[in-house]
Amino acid sequence: MRAALPAAVRRGGRHVQGRGAAARSSVPDDGRASGAAADSGAAGDSGAGGPAAAAAAAAASSSGRPASPALAAALRSAHAAEAGAAAFFGAQSACLRQRPDAAFYSQEARARLAGAAGRLAGRRVRPSALLPAARLLGSLLGAAAAVAPPPLRLAVAGALQEALSEHFNDSLRQLREEAAGGGGGGGGAGAPEDVRAALRQLRDAERAPEGAPPPPDLIALQQLERLEDVGVAGAVGAAVKFAVSRAVAASEKV
Repeated sequence: MRAALPAAVRRGGRHVQGRGAAARSSVPDDGRASGAAADSGAAGDSGAGGPAAAAAAAAASSSGRPASPALAAALRSAHAAEAGAAAFFGAQSACLRQRPDAAFYSQEARARLAGAAGRLAGRRVRPSALLPAARLLGSLLGAAAAVAPPPLRLAVAGALQEALSEHFNDSLRQLREEAAGGGGGGGGAGAPEDVRAALRQLRDAERAPEGAPPPPDLIALQQLERLEDVGVAGAVGAAVKFAVSRAVAASEKV
């Protein structure tokens, strides 16, 4: 079962709810409905046994199976993305002095990272050489977001949510395309369902509180005549999404 943020994290009489579902409404669906039941099988990423149990379960489920090129890239980038996210939420929680909502997101991020690490080891896929850079970027963004005014903090969180959701959606699409083309070093059957379910769970993970705005897309930015039209928060969100998206994409191969 997933660690609890019942309906919301309560702090100071206010509810801080995840905005993941709202953010993901702009992300094209990649089998979310058909994978709903399978997602429960991937819940070990943030299970009651904690990060160690999540890593062990993920490694055991993948042990001994070779990874195809697309699967290796998906697992490698997922690990780097979750390492950066865990560093982001860890730094933010530390700067906010373990505020309940920040501590919750940090705990969830550590559990997801443990699951990603277990799947990486179980498939004998090497970690990304950009792992230290991902952690450093996450830590810097987390600390900066924690001390920034609330609108900017929400903009950073919304950008992180959207960048990672889109990346995991792209990974699922690439795995489907590899399977359809007869690729896949693991027998041509593509990624197994437990891996696809885990990637769907990572895509759908709640990483930002309600009210965190999605960053403006590239087309909207190109059509702007003045920076003031998008606002400081929008510009920050767009920059964070660009940086996170590029870093995670690079980790697929490097």
